[in-house]
Amino acid sequence: MGHVLGIAVVDRQIASVVHDADGALLASNLVELDVESPSAVEAAINDLVESVPYEVESIGLACADPHLMETLSQRFVLSPGRPGWYDLVTVTDVAPALAQVAVAESHRAGTVAIVNLDENSAPAPGLSIVTVDTATGAITAQSDFDAAHKADQPSAVIDPVGANTVADAVASLPGAEAVTSVIFTGPGAALPGVAPAFEYAMQRPVQIASQPLYSIASGAAVVSTQLPAQTSTAPDDYERANRRRWVMIIAAVAGAFFVAAIAGIAVLFGTGTAQRVVEGPTLSVTTETVTDTPPARTVTTTEVQQGDTTVRTRTVTPPRTTVTRTVQGEAETVTETETVTETAPAAPSVP
Repeated sequence: MGHVLGIAVVDRQIASVVHDADGALLASNLVELDVESPSAVEAAINDLVESVPYEVESIGLACADPHLMETLSQRFVLSPGRPGWYDLVTVTDVAPALAQVAVAESHRAGTVAIVNLDENSAPAPGLSIVTVDTATGAITAQSDFDAAHKADQPSAVIDPVGANTVADAVASLPGAEAVTSVIFTGPGAALPGVAPAFEYAMQRPVQIASQPLYSIASGAAVVSTQLPAQTSTAPDDYERANRRRWVMIIAAVAGAFFVAAIAGIAVLFGTGTAQRVVEGPTLSVTTETVTDTPPARTVTTTEVQQGDTTVRTRTVTPPRTTVTRTVQGEAETVTETETVTETAPAAPSVP
């Protein structure tokens, strides 16, 4: 694996890093957006990738906003007229990227909580709190703090009351009792006093990520080397892909005609006597209405002959009868029909 580009889109900021084949950080960049719309983010990422001074073999893109992530995952797919590097992009939410940061940087074993802070030291908008098992890298819980947070409650970790609010949010996650430490990422992680304030509130050791502004981007770069890129259609394969789609459509139409033909045969079997050969066995179905002893009943006889063996199935369906029952003071009228099926081997056929 050669150079890898990692990109993180969080709260109108696009952080990016370039790693070499050994995972060393070669370059970093931070872009401020006026608005975090899909079009603005896509345009900014296009400019960013085109300006990277290295030839990259993989691009990881992590988004804190799930709706933005879904939109970008649909846009960054290689198709005619799109840049070739679209085929290198892997789009995820920030949870896998944060998990990579926890595994790579945690000073303590076990389950670690990693919190991404905005410039005010509050949990950033979107997915911002994740707990990770550092032994396996598995994400054990995650939370969109901003969506669940009450506006009248302080949430800046630098403030003791806000630290308690965020600590309560971490403690409410499933399995939080196993958390051994906390890691802060994001621009707010660099503010003085953040770690001590939260240590007091959480009663757990707090660690600041080594590159808090670029931690998620670095994690996204690692994720891109572990997951397949977007399923895409290269320009030189576009017409071939269209032909494959047409083949699939033709096959579907042919299948519909086949099903219709089978349905037609079933109708013939249900209305009289029919016979056909199905891969060797001979199938014979006879339906008749017997009226010699009222009330009338329907008798269906099916014979399947395979070589010298014939299996006959006889189904007797009596007429429907109406029964009135009284259940807890209310009359209930139902129609009952009981069908009896008998299966027996017939006499061997005589050549």
